Amino acid sequence: TSMPDTVIDEMFQYLATAKTDAQFWALNFEVGRGAISDVAADATAFSLRESLFIMLSYANTKGRVSRTTVDFLNGLNEIAKSGHPDAFYGEYVGYVDPREANAKARRDYWGDNLPRLRKIKREVDPQDVFHNQQSVRADASDG
Repeated sequence: TSMPDTVIDEMFQYLATAKTDAQFWALNFEVGRGAISDVAADATAFSLRESLFIMLSYANTKGRVSRTTVDFLNGLNEIAKSGHPDAFYGEYVGYVDPREANAKARRDYWGDNLPRLRKIKREVDPQDVFHNQQSVRADASDG
């Protein structure tokens, strides 16, 4: 589903006026579908193959990330979602957000692939050597 023009206008207005406290911020749109969707969503870990696009936003700061920077990114994402508030918005695992609840992040990263990925994790990495805060766990825990 595409973004309504009014949402795009609101995003540009927000980007022009919002306080960020960031040294640098970026907003990337990666095109989906096409050849990406030629591979079944359950054939790999990446479950968002039918998405029209993926929006990735991030900011860099010196030192600790301020509440202002977090609020800037959250505000940007809320505006982007406002055109279709009931739609599912997955997330891209390469942009881990330690502030997000682990269970939600895992569901949003891997969608319906998560049970299969847990099974693979139990077989290939039962000691959880390859790990980050929101990576696939061998069990269904949120830890």
